[in-house]
Amino acid sequence: MKLQRNKLNLIIKKGLILGVILLLLPFHFAPNHANASSTELPFRDISNSYAKEAISRLYNKGIIRGTTLTTFEPSKKVTRAELAKMMVAAMKLEQVVNDLPPSKDLKKADWYYGDISALVNLGIVQGRSENYFAPKSNVTREEAAALMVRMLKTVPETIEASSELPYIDHNQASTWAWGYISRVTELGFMQGASGAFRPSYSMTRAEAAVLLDRILETPRIKSELNNRTPDPILLGWQYDSTTAEYEKQVLDAGINTLSPRWYFLDETEVVQDHTDQRLLTFAERNKLNIWGMVGNRANAELTHRMLSNAALRDNTVMKLVDYAKKYGLAGLNIDFENVSPEDREYLTLFMASLQSKLSSIGVTLSIDVSPDLGSSWTAAFDYKALGELADYVVLMGYEEHWNGSATAGSVASLPWLEYAVQTLQQAVPKDKIIAALPTYTRDWSMSSPGVGSYDITLKRQGDIYRNYSASLKWNSEIAQYTLTYSAQGKSRGIWAEESRSLSAKTTLFEGYDVAGYAFWYMGSETVDVWTAMNNARQYASYSFGL
Repeated sequence: MKLQRNKLNLIIKKGLILGVILLLLPFHFAPNHANASSTELPFRDISNSYAKEAISRLYNKGIIRGTTLTTFEPSKKVTRAELAKMMVAAMKLEQVVNDLPPSKDLKKADWYYGDISALVNLGIVQGRSENYFAPKSNVTREEAAALMVRMLKTVPETIEASSELPYIDHNQASTWAWGYISRVTELGFMQGASGAFRPSYSMTRAEAAVLLDRILETPRIKSELNNRTPDPILLGWQYDSTTAEYEKQVLDAGINTLSPRWYFLDETEVVQDHTDQRLLTFAERNKLNIWGMVGNRANAELTHRMLSNAALRDNTVMKLVDYAKKYGLAGLNIDFENVSPEDREYLTLFMASLQSKLSSIGVTLSIDVSPDLGSSWTAAFDYKALGELADYVVLMGYEEHWNGSATAGSVASLPWLEYAVQTLQQAVPKDKIIAALPTYTRDWSMSSPGVGSYDITLKRQGDIYRNYSASLKWNSEIAQYTLTYSAQGKSRGIWAEESRSLSAKTTLFEGYDVAGYAFWYMGSETVDVWTAMNNARQYASYSFGL
């Protein structure tokens, strides 16, 4: 009896705690009534609202919340944070808890942080100023027009003067909003009342519901949002992680193709074998592919001896084919770096021989290449020939600046990556290109950038931001934050890689229709980047045709 009473007390306490938590939340989710009677309303204060049908539909889809369990307050003004949450749900995206905050007035503990971050990452929403988002401010109607146009990936009208707007209060609209107002009006998603648009008026929660419902009930938009594209190749290289750590990283990230560093050219063994049976079992159990990485440790001399000697070349090929058969590998990933220009033809011969034998047993062959910048570092890559021979060419989209660069800078700026993929697609079919993105960056000495940089993980980057009172500024030209701080009296700088920058890179490559993505390296990232890149791929897949 005492035990039962204790259980009852515990249940009561949990109920009280839950009640307190709900009271502290800005909105509440009431139980979903998707299967309830069509005449049953989810909130007691919307029966006389013109928006009751829109509110009910959005509620049943989990897109809107009440201000309490039983009230919606349709006439209450909608805040920027509230509308952000609605938009994320409407677009079937996920919240992203960015490791680096998009604005100074956004904190990870805020209920709206993940929603606003998700939209900022995709360029759908912006702050009221460079450093402040103003999440609790009301949304004006002209702001809502801009948000909907951006969300639907359509282009604002080119308006030379506000007099071209079909509203009697056109002169009250902000100049930046003219094109958005014109476009959202043309699409039929927003109209004025009595000939007025009321651009500076704050939008109500009812108006927001009607607007989103009108958009989501549009057949083409509804169809697009109901389509879920399958994941492309998502390859994660193992580096500096134990097998157990790597397994967890793969599962947390949603990686479907593993590339452990198992095989290396060797003076005596021809190819070293470091195959891990535990990882083979893990991959089979989780239905994941393994593309064993074949490396040369950037040893140009050893690589030359193997490639230029027909017997050694054939022996290496046979070793790799034997390993692929023995361990049931799905693929091999060739990672030969610092190959001498004189070995260009030999590398192509090596790949031709390997491809011939692997294709006969159904094993995928991929090769990692640096962007073609016309330097000696990449002279050994015959991009066109490699694109014909390999199943996939992995574009290593990093090391734009490295330790020893003449100037400090980004590991992978957006313009540099775009040039790289444009150049590669001139030689390699787009459906064979895998874009490799950095999940690391570099910490630079700003006084001596040529010798003062070193690799850091994204986890370390976040620690520096939080512990050194670092300054953070978004650079829209390269789609990255620059982070500056002082340590031991010296100025240091980081061109940050994080959810927002990696979202921009993913969006870029989605526009070039690549076959998949690779990540160097697993374990260096913060967990938020995976959700951010998933959002970017999903959002890029929408084609609303507006």
